[in-house]
Amino acid sequence: MSCHPNEIRIFFYDQSRTLLLIGLLAGLLSNAGCQSLHPFAQKTRNSLTAARQWASGGLDAFHKGRLDQAKGLLSRAVEHNPNDASARENLARTLQKSGETQQAIVQMQYAVELSNGDPRLLVELGEMYLSVGQLLHACEQAELALDADHRNAAAWALMGKTKKAKRQYPEALADFQHALGIAPDLPGVQMQIVDTYHKNGQPHRALSAVEQILIKYPADELPEQAVLAKSVALIDLDHLRPAIDLLQTASEKEHVSSEVFVRLGQAQLLANQPSDARATLIRGQQVFPNLVVFDQLVAELQSAEQRVASADSLIAR
Repeated sequence: MSCHPNEIRIFFYDQSRTLLLIGLLAGLLSNAGCQSLHPFAQKTRNSLTAARQWASGGLDAFHKGRLDQAKGLLSRAVEHNPNDASARENLARTLQKSGETQQAIVQMQYAVELSNGDPRLLVELGEMYLSVGQLLHACEQAELALDADHRNAAAWALMGKTKKAKRQYPEALADFQHALGIAPDLPGVQMQIVDTYHKNGQPHRALSAVEQILIKYPADELPEQAVLAKSVALIDLDHLRPAIDLLQTASEKEHVSSEVFVRLGQAQLLANQPSDARATLIRGQQVFPNLVVFDQLVAELQSAEQRVASADSLIAR
């Protein structure tokens, strides 16, 4: 028993008063916190909502081909929500399609980091590096994607393209075949194989590979790039007449590129058909006026005609 009972009462009184003050202070802080944090939280929610709307509008503009509008909207979305990987990858695609590949690479790098190394984005970043000739970085992205998923056909195709760019043709062909073994219908890979055979000086194999592509299409729906590749293989094999016939048919289609006329004119020149080549050049210039390559072909044509004229003159003597 204490010799001073009043001290006990004073102790409990002081303790109660302290607890009361703590409770009041906690309440005041709680109320103040709610009032101050609520506007901030609301502002953040509004900003994120606006960012999502801008990102959606930007993607829609991208699909409609309005690249400047898409770039503006997606840039605003990224500015207000820097952690949106989807907005960054769409901005990267827009920038690349606008010809701003270096800026596109920066945005895709962010998208890769935010997605924790999504193999799909790694491959897309690698393709961007490849398009500007940064082969080492392109190869690194392919390796990272394959580390994450060894059966990623697109990553094998990217690896093949980087090796083809390095002129490592046998290795590139092996990677392309690996990609097709995983995904037989992966777009563009078969044409990569055709081009690799061509670059490696194997026209017979290039012709065989492109025939495997063309056989899948009706005669009136042959893809132009495959037709051009076949014509190149035929010309390399000195099969000029079939190449000319093939290109002549392609040149009569409604939608045709300038390269068809260029290849046709070159084949006709090689076949010593200067008058046919001139007709081809005239048609090409009509469809694609002011294209420099046709001026170059005209010079070749004039030279060929002069050689023919000289030969005729010698024979006449």
